[in-house]
Amino acid sequence: MHESRVEAGDRAGPRHGQLSQLSVLFADLSGSTRLGAQLDVERYAELLCRWRQLAREQVRAHGGQVVRLQGDGLLAIFGHPEPRTDDGLRAAKAALALHEALRSLEVPGLDEPLSLHSGLHSGPVLLRDGDLELGRFELVGDVPNVAARLCELAPAGQSLASEAALGDEGLDRFRTGLRRLLQIRGHEQPLAAFELQGLAG
Repeated sequence: MHESRVEAGDRAGPRHGQLSQLSVLFADLSGSTRLGAQLDVERYAELLCRWRQLAREQVRAHGGQVVRLQGDGLLAIFGHPEPRTDDGLRAAKAALALHEALRSLEVPGLDEPLSLHSGLHSGPVLLRDGDLELGRFELVGDVPNVAARLCELAPAGQSLASEAALGDEGLDRFRTGLRRLLQIRGHEQPLAAFELQGLAG
């Protein structure tokens, strides 16, 4: 699930929803095509169920909400209904916890550990009520698109968090890779991002 289905040209105003400062987390199972080929249908379905349960537990434990679980992908938000100054940090902790929990998940028939790739970005998002197709909420704006793109760019086992999501405090509280400037579709200027490697200390 790499696309947020958000149109950047959507001109709807706040009267059609709630404008919120959110941190948005996208995560996908890495190598899902390979997994589907290695496992029979029943085992692959069981794997998806276990992954989705982990996603719900970890997102909830870090104060976020799952917006959509589609295929092997997760979309979650942090900062609704009440924004907090540490939304980005909690989303980053959730991402790390998801990666760790999935690596420890044992699945008979697989010859290597499971892994995710994920992306995280923060900023203003227009939040509308969702439905069966859109998910729990519809997220309108550039932020979910950027989070989805960071997820796409992250190699297997990695989580890419934008500088906007981490802020100065996040760079003190997490171990990260070097600052990277990434070209995001639709953006003239490159986006600053970091690979999340763990909690500092």
